[in-house]
Amino acid sequence: MIIQSVEFIRMQLPLNNAFEHARAAREVSDTILVKLTTEAGAQGWGEILPRPYVTGETIEAILDESSSEPQALIQSLAGAQIFNQNELEQWIDKQLPLYQRHTALFGGVEMAMWDVLNQTHGVDWDRAMGPVNDRPLGRCVTIGFDATTEKLRPRAIDARLKKATVVKLKIGLDDDIERIQLLDSHLNGKVPIRVDANGLFDVSRMRQLLQACAGSTALQSIEQPFSHTENSYADIQQSLFDEFNIPFAADESVCSIEDAQRWQKSGGFQIYNLRIGKHGGIRATRIIRDLALANGIGLVSGSMVGETGILTQASELLLSRSTGFDYVEGLGQNRFFLGIDPVELVQGDGPLNTFKLKPQAVAELVQGSRTIMIS
Repeated sequence: MIIQSVEFIRMQLPLNNAFEHARAAREVSDTILVKLTTEAGAQGWGEILPRPYVTGETIEAILDESSSEPQALIQSLAGAQIFNQNELEQWIDKQLPLYQRHTALFGGVEMAMWDVLNQTHGVDWDRAMGPVNDRPLGRCVTIGFDATTEKLRPRAIDARLKKATVVKLKIGLDDDIERIQLLDSHLNGKVPIRVDANGLFDVSRMRQLLQACAGSTALQSIEQPFSHTENSYADIQQSLFDEFNIPFAADESVCSIEDAQRWQKSGGFQIYNLRIGKHGGIRATRIIRDLALANGIGLVSGSMVGETGILTQASELLLSRSTGFDYVEGLGQNRFFLGIDPVELVQGDGPLNTFKLKPQAVAELVQGSRTIMIS
């Protein structure tokens, strides 16, 4: 395949219900769809869902014509003739190290490359991601700040009706300890609870929470307790884990392959939370997954709030061809969060199918686009 153009399509997708945690509150999901077109007319789709507090990227910077990274990435395709899986993997391996601080951008373009190669020449997915794993996964239901403490009981009932094997509670409120204890009582202490601080706790606050909840509730793990920019927390997290035996999960701290390698060496996290949308695409996520498995680091994964079917399908591909995941977090949640998913499947029943934009999405949701012709 010879790439002719890449189009970045900005969309603002209304959410049926607002979602809030310690870092952000949103009623709209702001995303960029990537449409890659070959000289033969085939189209591949990817998705860029930048979150400044996660990968450090913004929608505006990606669409800015003066931004060097998007232009350089697209121009790396100029003259590239990719007609098989080997050639695509070689292109990814050459370019990916240049975008370790722009993983959402790179992942969206890379995803579109896999899509169009799969359409035009086929992909051996056993080789790309590993063989199909039919082991059933548990389910994690997430509760954000939109659920007040008084509303935790109906949310707990809802989680049990959904047969959740784990409940994830966003923390960062003044009554966090009360909320954990109350949620645990509503779940009868029978459903493990994960908490997610989104990097806004300090050491004394985390120790206080652990002292109150580690031995008296079904607290299972703590996600991103401290700032993801501070590697100095590695020893502190390891010490708290040794003391309370509650593992820490990395979310914002592990976006790139470099991040995963650095934390694997320094320690401090016992679990990595994988999201294809933040890691730099399908190949990078596999590399991080395999690094974790080889070093005894646990794994969780799922979808990001506000993503379209494009990213969700990629997450399903990862989960269906991985071991090490005990449960999935939020996969399928965007059927309920999104007022409309702007894309629909065109054809096929394989592990990675192509999409098209719904007419309603084009008419109502597109906020602008930028097309880069490949010379």
